[in-house]
Amino acid sequence: MSVKTWGVPKISRKLSSLENIAFSEFEKLFSPKTTAFAVAVSGGADSIALLYLLKSWQEHFNTPSNPTNKKIILRSAPEIHILTVDHGLRKGSEKEAQFVKDIALKMSFIHQTLFWSEPKPETGIQQAARNARYNLMTSYCHQHDIPCLLLAHHQDDQVETVLMRLQRGSGLDGLCGMHPSSSRTGIKIFRPLLSVCKQNLITFLKEREISWCEDPSNANDAFERVRIRQTRKHFEDIGINTQTIALSASRLQRVWQTLENQLDKIWPSLVSIQDAGFAVMQKTQFLELDDELAIRSLKRLLECIGRRETMPQLVKLENVLNQIRRNANSSESVSLSGCIITSTREIYTISRELRSTENLEISLKPGQVDVWDRRFKVRISPKLKCPICVKPLTEEGYKQHFQELKKLNHSILETYPKYVRQSLLSFWQQEKLLSIPHLGYISPSLEGKFDISDFQAHFFSDM
Repeated sequence: MSVKTWGVPKISRKLSSLENIAFSEFEKLFSPKTTAFAVAVSGGADSIALLYLLKSWQEHFNTPSNPTNKKIILRSAPEIHILTVDHGLRKGSEKEAQFVKDIALKMSFIHQTLFWSEPKPETGIQQAARNARYNLMTSYCHQHDIPCLLLAHHQDDQVETVLMRLQRGSGLDGLCGMHPSSSRTGIKIFRPLLSVCKQNLITFLKEREISWCEDPSNANDAFERVRIRQTRKHFEDIGINTQTIALSASRLQRVWQTLENQLDKIWPSLVSIQDAGFAVMQKTQFLELDDELAIRSLKRLLECIGRRETMPQLVKLENVLNQIRRNANSSESVSLSGCIITSTREIYTISRELRSTENLEISLKPGQVDVWDRRFKVRISPKLKCPICVKPLTEEGYKQHFQELKKLNHSILETYPKYVRQSLLSFWQQEKLLSIPHLGYISPSLEGKFDISDFQAHFFSDM
């Protein structure tokens, strides 16, 4: 770790142009009902700038001489959680986490270091680290009832993202780049600095003599993003600069929003999202859609039901759509992005593919909240005295408990394909099935002691 040192910081009470931009974005995000939010801070210049901007915003709106803000109720200022992820990939990462922690505590913010303790892949390490980072932070948010997470992505990050996607032949959605707001496993993701260039953030820090850390991997051209960053000078030489690329991305987002609005209008009649984690789509209505809306429908459903870390390439979506149209009169199934699409005369059913969940198990302690399969927020009652396993029911589990489940006379067991019941979320104690909450099933051995509310599973239906 190398630390850029500019002395002990002091936050200016005079608002800079950057503070005005940031404060405006913060006001859009937070309301008097906002009780807490989390902020991802690695120690780099971008996230340290965001941290100090938040502190400056907090101080500004807690100043008696500022009577103008009607949106913020100062008596119930949001609780701020600063999250730092230690990936354990290089020496010095623990010092960077401590560096952030020291600053956060001085600001009277809550700080938590999250550790990526899983085995590391030999290839695709940056993407894997990114996925782990998001999973750790969103899990923390769920466990602490925090509805939103702030990230320090800036305009230069946006440009690099667009160029990387352009290199891969992305369509409209990819060339939009990152959106100012999105969601992940039920947690709102906000990027308030997306319109700010990196140099302005560094200038903000230097003017206030604020320190930050330098990550050596940011200069390692083994990574695609670094190579893209290094080639940007060639674009600037011919007039394609950061601002013009970011402007194009912003305009494409406007087109994207128009298409999403069109899809929203037909969505209620086209699709029904089920609490058990699958979807039903009206076949005739889908087949009558033009290709663009049909592809967007598939993409939205795969995002919702599959919850993969990365979405399939546009060409794969196009191929699946063509396959569905060719086989409109057959019952042939199609698989993509961890989902399986099955067909009957009137409907398509989109469910989680079992092979994508069969090795996915988590253990819950009594009273614990966690996320399963990136699709469900799960919790078990504190009344349960031992850890409980969450995993898919599987066909074997269904057959073993068929007679008990048959008594429920639940339509899902009779109407929908086996792929739905195979992937149903279920709670187990070793080899003993305790509950399938979306069937209203609880083991006869637990009746009188526990009920279905002791085994909670909420599906993230937002997209």
